[in-house]
Parts: sequence; C-alpha cells; structure tokens
Amino acid sequence: MKRVAILGVVLLAALSGMLLTGCMSPATQPALTLEATPSEGYPPLEVTLTAVGQAGGSYTFGVEGKTYTHPSPVLVAWVDELPCTVSVVWEGTGGPYSADTTIGLVNSGPVIGRLVLNGIEDLWTIHPRLRCVVTFPDAHDLEGGPATLVNATVFHAGQGEPNTIFCPPYTGLHPPKPDLYRVRTGQGDLLNAFVFYSTWNAPANVSVNDYPRWKDVRDYVVGDRVQHEGEGYLCKKDTALAATTKVPGVAASYWTPLGAVVPGLDLPYTPPSQGEDGYPGGGLCGLTWPRDLIPGGMTIITATFEDEMGLTTTESWEIPTMPFPGC
Repeated sequence: MKRVAILGVVLLAALSGMLLTGCMSPATQPALTLEATPSEGYPPLEVTLTAVGQAGGSYTFGVEGKTYTHPSPVLVAWVDELPCTVSVVWEGTGGPYSADTTIGLVNSGPVIGRLVLNGIEDLWTIHPRLRCVVTFPDAHDLEGGPATLVNATVFHAGQGEPNTIFCPPYTGLHPPKPDLYRVRTGQGDLLNAFVFYSTWNAPANVSVNDYPRWKDVRDYVVGDRVQHEGEGYLCKKDTALAATTKVPGVAASYWTPLGAVVPGLDLPYTPPSQGEDGYPGGGLCGLTWPRDLIPGGMTIITATFEDEMGLTTTESWEIPTMPFPGC
C-alpha cells in the first residue's frame, strides 16, 4: 500500500508540472520574433531576415534607416555597418506586432608583421647617426580592409631617450605628431612609414609669443595673451573696466610686454647636414649630435596599426644598437 501511495504522489506531481508548464509556455512566447542569418559577420554582409510567429498580413523590415514592406516573412538585404539592429513590424488580424535583433560585428585587429629597415629585411643592427626608414610591408587586415599606421615611437635604451620621428613631407594640424605616416622618395610615397636617426633627439622649432592678434572690439581679462604689431603682450588688468579701448603697447597699465613674436613650425629640427621635407633644418640652428659616450643597447620600435573599424594592434621590436663614442 505504501508503494502505491508513493507512486501516486509522484505521478500526480509530474502531471501537475506538465500542466503548469503547458499553461505557461504560450504566455511566455513572443507573438513575433526576428532571426538573422548569419547573426554576425564583417561588412558589407548579406543577411537573410526571417520573421517568425505570424502568417498572412504584411511585413515591414527596417534595415539601416530604410524600410521594405511585402507579404513575405523573409527579406535578403546587405548591411554596410556593423553591429546593426534590424527590425520588423507585422500587420494583420490581431496585430500589429514588432520584433528586432542585432547583427554582431566579427573583426580582428590588423596584422603588422615584421618591420623592415631601409628596405633590407635582415638589417638587425643599428649604427649611431644612421638614417633609418622604417616600413611594414606585411601589415594587413584579415578582413580585407585597410591597415593604417596611427602611432609610432623609437626609444634608445642605451641612451635612455627617445629618438625623434620624421614623416616627410609633414602633414598634420597638431605638431609634432603627423596625420599621415609616410616617407616620400623619388619613386613615390612609402605609406605606413617613417624616418628616425639613431641617437638624434631633436628640440622643436617652437613659436615664441605667437598668440592671437589683438582685436579692439573684444574685452580681455587678466591672463589673456595677444600679439600686436609684432610684439606679444600679457593682459594684467581687465580691459572691460576701461572707459576707452586699451591698445597693447600704449596702455602700459593694462598690458605686460613679452617680447617679439617669432613664428615657428613647432616641428623637430633635423640633424646637421640632413634634411627632411617639411621639417626645419638642423644645420641652420647650430644643433649638434650628442658629444658624450652612449653605450650600446636596444632600440625599441613600437608601432600601432588601426583598421577602418577603429580596432588597433600594437607591437614592439628590439634591435641591437652599437655604442657611440661621442664626438
């Protein structure tokens, strides 16, 4: 009797669970769902969108700001940017119902490969004062897009200082970092490339007192810096307090003279007897190579590449560098 009673309780519990599940499932099922095949990829991507859950009526699919309405629950479309959210609205008896889904992006960072110095693949010793053109001939994007050099540094461990990077001809709005890493040659431009001179860490050809021009229609406050007739000035008293316009160089109680305006390129000097297109020449300013002993060590070159999706890859290489006895 006990066995029969226990079995009856088990069967009753199982039946209750089935009934409960059966009652809840329809309530938790959405009236309309949207499936994307494939659900992720790399643009441009052809996807098949399938609306599931309703029959008859009409389907309006939304893809990248465009809508497509027709009686079929299936739409084949191209997606140009990922990740992307797509949608569908079904209209019919009992509707409308809507659903959406997200198509993911599958992307990997650029492959940089091995760097090359001066076009010689097996040049793996650097001599002081050597002009080095650094290129990355194997850099590529696995998905077939562009791979672009967006940042680079050169550090001489024996010297304990970075070496200056040049990208001739210079292009950029915020010196000294270029907008385009390239080296122009007689045979055309080498893209994703730059130049450095081992042991050369140049000062910049900075501007002096090259501030915005003074305007008589503007009020200035303490700390503002302007230039007027080739001289720089620092505001030491708010000009709004004055009954008349206070001209720099005339109203001494309002302005402190800073000296002559000297426009500069704000770019690093090249070494003596060397020149790079767009950069100031080092031979004209009395700059010299280091005069002290620089021990040998490693030159550490670091480069960052970016694909068109904004994903980056950074790698570093250590190259033996000979000691420099000084001059």
